Amino acid sequence: MNAKPNYRLLFLLILLVVAGCIKPDDEIHYLPAHYTGEVAVLFGQGDGKEREYTGSRRVYRIPECGILKTRFKRPYEVTYDIEKINSSVIFVYVDKSDRVTDTIPFLPLDFEFDNKKFSDFFSRNQNKVYVDHWTYGDFSVSDSTRSETYDDVEYYVVDSLKNLDRYRVMSFEMSDLRECE
Repeated sequence: MNAKPNYRLLFLLILLVVAGCIKPDDEIHYLPAHYTGEVAVLFGQGDGKEREYTGSRRVYRIPECGILKTRFKRPYEVTYDIEKINSSVIFVYVDKSDRVTDTIPFLPLDFEFDNKKFSDFFSRNQNKVYVDHWTYGDFSVSDSTRSETYDDVEYYVVDSLKNLDRYRVMSFEMSDLRECE
């Protein structure tokens, strides 16, 4: 008896192999020199900034207002592994000529259960600027004339250790969004 090839199974197998080989794009976030505050990257925006790459990295040019609308789709794989973040996602300050002036590190996350270690780190680095509170979610703003909701948003804070407690809740307002339009 002659066995017929199972094309559905073959297609599924090929799809799984290809999907396993796809690596999410690395990222570089360009922030205006000395910027501190909240940052929101609004993905999948038809009126957003064009997709830009430097090498294989997605480029996100954060404006002074802190809200970037981009045509990029949200990355399908998000990691909170500090080792992977430090190698695949880079945050830098740039001057008016678009030259990198400084790298902004991620706040190390290994202090959760070691108060003494955190206390020592804090006392030595309280004025140093870090990226913290990095997350994905949605974003809504409204005022008396309109309301807008964005489903795919990357959110983080850039500030010194001593000021990070100011940012417990995302506090963008409609005026912030209008400033960025």
